[in-house]
Amino acid sequence: MGEFKENSLAIWEEMQSELVKLTGLSIYIVSNTLQYFYSKEVCNKFCREVFNHKSLENLWKDEESYAIKRIRHGKSKYPYIGAFGLAKIAFPIIINEQHQATLFVGVVRLKECDKMFWDKNKFSDAGLYYIQENTALKNLYLKIPIFTTEEIRKLLKILKIFSSQIVPKLLDERLLNHSKKSSSFKNNLDDLETTKEVIFRISIRLKLETKKYYTLEDLSEEFNLSKYYISNLFKEYFGMSFKKYYTKIKIDHSLPLLKNSKLNNSQIAFAIGFKNTNYFYTLFKKTMHCTPTEFRKTITYS
Repeated sequence: MGEFKENSLAIWEEMQSELVKLTGLSIYIVSNTLQYFYSKEVCNKFCREVFNHKSLENLWKDEESYAIKRIRHGKSKYPYIGAFGLAKIAFPIIINEQHQATLFVGVVRLKECDKMFWDKNKFSDAGLYYIQENTALKNLYLKIPIFTTEEIRKLLKILKIFSSQIVPKLLDERLLNHSKKSSSFKNNLDDLETTKEVIFRISIRLKLETKKYYTLEDLSEEFNLSKYYISNLFKEYFGMSFKKYYTKIKIDHSLPLLKNSKLNNSQIAFAIGFKNTNYFYTLFKKTMHCTPTEFRKTITYS
């Protein structure tokens, strides 16, 4: 696999590492010409070992070439079980309205009961023979984490933002043209670090830390940035205020609990970070146009 070595791509590597730590998934970019871009830390050891075997490397590339073709035919994402029975999701990276590359996320094993929900292509069982015959490869394979479809589904919104908004701007030709050594190039990278990286990290934090309720003041202190600057980032990148964006996240956190748990509404409010139950009720009704109790009744009756 090729690796980013230019200092200008340090932001990309740091973002990759951040996402891997938070999700446990491998992540890398593949160009339309099958050039691979990744930081060493973000692909599991099995993935890297495969590329030390020419026949397995070709199998891996053939499978991902097939996935790229599926993506280029209009799919917004392609979740599938590929070579070695490993689950991946392919996201198109669109720059200037053209498909320029593909973001691959996953490289994980699935529970047997979840495999029926994923597309199985002609490569799904390929490579399993090699694993059984190669002890070292098998040991690495067994260390690959097992995910449920539901666990991966919870990460989809984050991954979609990453692939559709952040990566395309990082890969914009104006920013990654290594032949330009001008100060404006450095300024662009500085701007990139203080915007794309920050908004990505904040978005990840808000979506994955369900038990805490963040304010702009909390984020300002944690990221050492003005709360007004952070507020403007949300309006620029998500087209809405921080409050509206975060309210939607919190309501999304509450829905599975309202549907499936035996917790009462107050307990659910506290479980997702609200200290004031009435405030949770108010935001829920404003967003869902019904109270939490009314929402539960619709689930029961349906």
